[in-house]
Amino acid sequence: MSRRNRRSTQDDEPQDSKEWMNTYADLMSLLLTFFVMVFALSTIDSSKYNNAMQSIQSYLGMNDGQNNQIIDTQLGTQGNSGFSNSDSEDIGDVYQDIREYVNDNKLNNEIQVSINERGVLIRFVDTALFDTGKADIKPEAEKILLNVGEIMKKANKPIRVEGHTDNVPIHNSKYPTNWELSTNRATNVVKFLIESLSIDPPKMSAAGYGEYHPVADNSTDEGRAKNRRVDIIIINGSNNT
Repeated sequence: MSRRNRRSTQDDEPQDSKEWMNTYADLMSLLLTFFVMVFALSTIDSSKYNNAMQSIQSYLGMNDGQNNQIIDTQLGTQGNSGFSNSDSEDIGDVYQDIREYVNDNKLNNEIQVSINERGVLIRFVDTALFDTGKADIKPEAEKILLNVGEIMKKANKPIRVEGHTDNVPIHNSKYPTNWELSTNRATNVVKFLIESLSIDPPKMSAAGYGEYHPVADNSTDEGRAKNRRVDIIIINGSNNT
């Protein structure tokens, strides 16, 4: 082959292009933007989260299933104490709303709100709802239950009410033991929520545990006061125990 022909062949061959570096740089920029948004979104509400995710989906051309899987991995448990994203959006908002209600109305000495593996726990000291040794909801407590119940209802989740007592025996004609007292208190709260707020009865359940599920030492007045309580649990997911 002549020198001229060799030169012509070499000129026709594709040169080593650097265009792939531009594509790689664009991809890295998108990924960086994505993870920055994931971090920022961990503290915003669910509506903003959904809007942002739709924008990311549209921009990256990802389908819903792929995008949700990635977001759940990165964001699912942030700010919601262990809830998966699919269950935490409603429950997380309800938890925050109840906390705000308690704080705004200075009810922290009467109501404690927390999240555990079962769901959102709303704990009432017994005197917040009942007089000593009685199971009738106090008139002044009805407004509190109504306000909290309105917030709970938004979650559209199963709700379980549990009555607890200390270990001091009760002796009266209506409640021969703490079993009856704790059970009647829980049942009355359930009935009140159903009748006042039209909460779907199949979503409600009541249980009385008497003195047998203490959260503090019954040997002290302070411990016994903590054990006398009514717990309302907004059940997370399909867990109904």
